Amino acid sequence: MKIIKSKIVTFGMFFLLVLATYSCGESKPKGWSDEEKTEFVSSCAKANKGAVSDEKAKELCTCMLDKMVAQYPTMIASQAMSVDEIKAIALSCK
Repeated sequence: MKIIKSKIVTFGMFFLLVLATYSCGESKPKGWSDEEKTEFVSSCAKANKGAVSDEKAKELCTCMLDKMVAQYPTMIASQAMSVDEIKAIALSCK
């Protein structure tokens, strides 16, 4: 369980970095683009590599994405998430 929690924290930090990168230069967000969704799932799955199977990682990451899209209308808006919120979403997607 410690390994999974460690991976979740690592993913949380990586996720915040990805958010910062994607937000640069965007002036008027219009929801989560397909590219942002694909990049999120891909990055999330890579961050969980080794902790769970690739298939399970993709399933968990897709669950997280669905919950985040429902809670935050844009990727930029999701930057307000704390690491604790990211952990809570990740743990709810077991």
